[in-house]
Amino acid sequence: MHVHLDADGWKLIEQGRRNRVALIDAFRRARVPMLIGTDTPQPFVFPGASVHDELAIFVAAGFSPESALVAATMLPASQARKKFGEP
Repeated sequence: MHVHLDADGWKLIEQGRRNRVALIDAFRRARVPMLIGTDTPQPFVFPGASVHDELAIFVAAGFSPESALVAATMLPASQARKKFGEP
C-alpha cells in the first residue's frame, strides 16, 4: 500500500513523532517503567519494524541505546514471567 501525503500531511506526521518523543521523555524523567513492544493490530504498525521505530523514539527521548534495548527485551520478558510463570 502506498500512501501519498502532501506537505501538510508530512508536517502532521512529524508533529506526531515530536509529541511521542516528548511524552516518552516526560515518562523517562518521571521514572515511569516502560516497555517496548508491538501494538498490533493497529493500522500502519508492522511487527518487527515498529519495534525499530520505537527503539529510535526511546533513544531520541533520552534513553541510552542500552536502556532502550533492555526496555525491548529483558523488561518484557520479566513481565511475561510475572504474568505466566517460568516456561
